[in-house]
Amino acid sequence: MAMSSEAASQVLREAVRQTVSRYSIWFKIQSVLMVASGVLALAFPVTSSMALVNFLGWLLIVTGLIQALGLIGAGSVPQFWLQLVSVSLFLIVGAMFVRNSSGGLLAISMLVVVLLMIEGVSKISLALTIRPFPNWAWLALGGAVSVALSFYLAYRLPAASAWLLGALLGLGLITEGLALGYLSWRVRKPVPA
Repeated sequence: MAMSSEAASQVLREAVRQTVSRYSIWFKIQSVLMVASGVLALAFPVTSSMALVNFLGWLLIVTGLIQALGLIGAGSVPQFWLQLVSVSLFLIVGAMFVRNSSGGLLAISMLVVVLLMIEGVSKISLALTIRPFPNWAWLALGGAVSVALSFYLAYRLPAASAWLLGALLGLGLITEGLALGYLSWRVRKPVPA
């Protein structure tokens, strides 16, 4: 017998509630660690940005090496040369990020500026599309803030690239940590045996 989508959603919500309730203490510890890491990332945004770019560089190198191992003996496979170019790019870009973190910071910061611009324009467009609905203006305001932030960061880019990624990482960790902590606090009732 098929289950309705509402019944399936209810089963999933209950399973999540039970899991979070059962391991509530671990979620609270994770929440505290995420918030503390986020505060440190905000306190030292330049160091956090450099560490993030180095981590990304090493991640690209390891991914490229794993892909290269998968290509050993696969010279007759279709698109072998295209895969080899992909592996080479992973290794080259990873090495560039590790060797010159500041150049990697600038490149990634430019991508963040473009992402903020696209995200802001899409939010404004969606807000104008759903305009009769309540609270559409908040969505439009959020989009306008993203667009304004992207222009500000684009104007300040060489200097902003040093702290931008660390600040975004810190804000993301704090937000997710607080959300996780709130979730684990809300379901603290013990699960019946």
